[in-house]
Parts: sequence; C-alpha cells; structure tokens
Amino acid sequence: MASFKCLGCSKCCRGLTVPVVRLDLARWLSSGLYWLAALVVRVEGPQALRAGSTFVYALPKRSDGSCPLLQGFRCSIYPFRPMVCMLFPFAYSARRDDIGLHPWSPSNCEAVKRGLTEPDGRERGMLLAIAKTLDRELKSVDEHVEEYEAMIAAARARLQAKLAASLPG
Repeated sequence: MASFKCLGCSKCCRGLTVPVVRLDLARWLSSGLYWLAALVVRVEGPQALRAGSTFVYALPKRSDGSCPLLQGFRCSIYPFRPMVCMLFPFAYSARRDDIGLHPWSPSNCEAVKRGLTEPDGRERGMLLAIAKTLDRELKSVDEHVEEYEAMIAAARARLQAKLAASLPG
C-alpha cells in the first residue's frame, strides 16, 4: 500500500458531521479566527452518541449537507481545519489502541478506494496522537459544556464588537 494522499474528491466534506473540540476552538480564538469559532453549533443524535457523549459541538452543514467551509473541492481553512479533518480518513479504535480506516471511508473516499491508505511511521504516530486526543475530548464533551459555550460566546461577542465598531455614527 502507498502512503495516504488525499485526492481532493471532497466527499468527506459533503454529508459527514465535522465535530469540533476545545483544542480547535482555542486554536481558532488564539489565531483571531473568531468568525470560525462563532460558527460552531451543538449537535445531538447518532453522531454524538457514536463519539461517546450525548451531544457534540460541530461545524454546521449547508442545506445540501456539505461543510460551509468547502469552496469547490477545497477546504477554505485547510491550515486551520478541525482536528477530526486532520485525522480523516482514519479513525481511532480504543479496542486496538490504534488507528484504522474510518468506517465511511472504504466505500466513499477516492484515495482509500485506490489503496492510498498506509501512513508512514512518523505520520502514523502523529495521527495516533491526534486520534487519542480526539477520542478523549469527544467522550468528555458533556463534562465541559460551560467551557465550550464560553469559548463560542467569546467568539460571537468579538464579532459583534467588531461589527459595532465598523458601523457609522
């Protein structure tokens, strides 16, 4: 198998829920990307239950199910993309304490279909660290609601202040 190389089909950006964790919010706030943190919404249902919480925080979806940050076939915030996007098409298996292909990937991801799925040793280590962090964060969302809400509220307040400052009068 060849090392994983995204082919840019963007199917993963169309239809999947994109969970956001506190580390994503902190990175965006510290980078001045208040508008990005302000987009985050609370999502309940199967996606949250699979993650191990009763709900998750995530990027909203457009009416067609795609990520609002997708422009054509490219991510408009790629250097600042959420951690879950950094990990994809892989997912963490706590049972094996390792990464493997996300269950959605084999039938949808063009790179996976072509066998471009084996990260090298260094990349595997980095992906495993991201995966473990995501697993821990997603399982503890319920315990950190106030922190999530405070970060999102701070981002929205910053945006409102910027807007108010830009209005004439």
